[in-house]
Amino acid sequence: MARGVAPGRQRLSAAAVALATALACVAVTQRSAVVATLAKLVALDYGRHTVSGSTTIGVSNAYERGSHKIGDGLYPWTVVELHLATRLEANPPDNAMEYAWSIGSGVDASDPALIDANRVGAGSVEVVFTAPGLHTLTLSSRVSGEVLETKTVKATYVRREIRTLTDAAREAFLSALETTYKVDQKDGERLYGSKYKSMASLVELHLQGAASKTCDHWHDDAGILTHHMGFTLQLEQSLQAIDDTVAMPYWDYTADAYYLGIDQIHKSQIFQPDWLGAISPKGEDHVVDEGRWAYTAVHKYPKDSDRDLIRNPYGLLRSPWNTDKTPFITRYKDVLGVRGGGFSVPGCSDFKTTYKKDWIGDFFSDLNGALHGPVHIIIGGQWDFDSSRFNLTMLDEESGMPEASGFFLLSSKFLWRQGFVRCPEFCSDDTGNQDCECTCPREITENWKPYEVMQATGQLDLNNGWLEPLYLLYSDMDWKDMWHILCHVGHAGEMFTSAAPYDPTFWPLHGLAERFLSYKRVQAAAGETTLNETWGYTHMGALASDTDVVCDWTGVEGMGLPTCTRQTCAGHKKDDLLPFGNFLDKNETYTNEEFYRFTAPTNEDLPYAYDSLSSWPACDAQGIDFTVDDADDDDADDLPDMVVDDASNMGPLPSKKDAGALPSMM
Repeated sequence: MARGVAPGRQRLSAAAVALATALACVAVTQRSAVVATLAKLVALDYGRHTVSGSTTIGVSNAYERGSHKIGDGLYPWTVVELHLATRLEANPPDNAMEYAWSIGSGVDASDPALIDANRVGAGSVEVVFTAPGLHTLTLSSRVSGEVLETKTVKATYVRREIRTLTDAAREAFLSALETTYKVDQKDGERLYGSKYKSMASLVELHLQGAASKTCDHWHDDAGILTHHMGFTLQLEQSLQAIDDTVAMPYWDYTADAYYLGIDQIHKSQIFQPDWLGAISPKGEDHVVDEGRWAYTAVHKYPKDSDRDLIRNPYGLLRSPWNTDKTPFITRYKDVLGVRGGGFSVPGCSDFKTTYKKDWIGDFFSDLNGALHGPVHIIIGGQWDFDSSRFNLTMLDEESGMPEASGFFLLSSKFLWRQGFVRCPEFCSDDTGNQDCECTCPREITENWKPYEVMQATGQLDLNNGWLEPLYLLYSDMDWKDMWHILCHVGHAGEMFTSAAPYDPTFWPLHGLAERFLSYKRVQAAAGETTLNETWGYTHMGALASDTDVVCDWTGVEGMGLPTCTRQTCAGHKKDDLLPFGNFLDKNETYTNEEFYRFTAPTNEDLPYAYDSLSSWPACDAQGIDFTVDDADDDDADDLPDMVVDDASNMGPLPSKKDAGALPSMM
């Protein structure tokens, strides 16, 4: 109502007054119609002085009122968060107006909050959306029934940066995650339904893909992101089977890169004991021994298990070449004596370099390696080598490549796939670690010199050529020393292995990659940037983790060697089927390309959104904007050639009989 005007003495709008005046000017036979129209306007205008059409519906939750709209308003819909109180408001508010709210179909009408929302008179109501999907909100005048505005919203789960969650929301996530470690698959399905996945079952699946002797079906090629986005969604829906209010948080480690750096990263909030645990436990066994994850067990299978599983010699659910018998999750700050393996935490400049590229093959490659791989190495670490004999710190310094120590494990794994590194099939519980180690049997190398074997197996063509004779001389090492380190392998923390999902830091890690790509995709859809979405991958060609090699072990016995050829590993082609699905409860399956389309931020069926796409606080603090080109930062000429979809088969790799020719693998 107009301010200062008592009820019952309100003023009519100008239109109503004009109609009243017109009554005197019309025929008596027409006056009934005019009176009816006037009555409607009076009812509509009861206590109002704003005109129809000027009112809009405001939608927000507590997170948004403290920062920004979900997705920064870049999604095609207004997003409302499932299971979180959402405020609906008439804007601008008019205390004299009696409003009527209604919410379209697909909402659980038994929810008291929703019943409250459908009442009349309130200019602001709070509701809780419990059903995902699109909903139509309607704001009307109670008196006249006229619709003031309708608005379509999408109710979905919202993934937030783990440090921005409320204490209650973060505890709900961590508690549900902890349940997957403690409740096995059979009991979990009985308690929580078919969507439940135990952590052991998830690690099994990851090992089957990443620790295959043939090749890595999940990493180092075009399927890297689709596999990890699907894998993350699989766990997220398992957590929601336990607690339907939970969404998977992500970790924006660009903030840690800027504010802490590698030397201070242990101070990050996420490594608090009751969050994700210390990054580098103090004990000599490197076991996470404090807080929520203290002494989290690695599942062990008996020797006579009839299941076809990938495990280490002690039966632990680890990579076969990680022969550590310690039955708990491990982490270490050093890689063969070098802090973080010489790597830095990927930061804003690294992400901007990738954002400027315009092909998904470049994004897949960078997100596989430079933008996320170092975090795995920094958290996992590697140990169990003779530091008094091998000076890898000096080697790293002399080579000019501080990351060199991180290449050893990747190179050892490549030798393992080629059959030169052999690890015990079984070690009894009373066998010490020193007696259960990987080696390079002399039956395979025979009379080859270490340099010759490394040349024949392609090691000297990898790792950016850091293995040079002069570097070894400066570090007081020789080729025999290098061969020994590669064959010995040593032990690594879970995050630096194919059993990485066992470490709880694995799960918030990959969301940042998807969020980053989603930002590029939504901007491309809006015409603000370009993105070629032809399936493929940029192979770097000089890394042990990017060999583009497949080894066929069919029929190999004893000390025989597999046939290794350059080709695309199964699991990375656009039509290869992912090992998970049914995300929409329709028993649907996905190929790589289909799932890539499914995860488009513009897809109505995608069951989650990100709290923000364009907001990167640490980048803002540095004045780094992904969308702004820097005139002096043009590295387009340095990019590798595009390789679309499948690598061609370039023939076999060198075998033992070719060693005398010392061929180059590349």
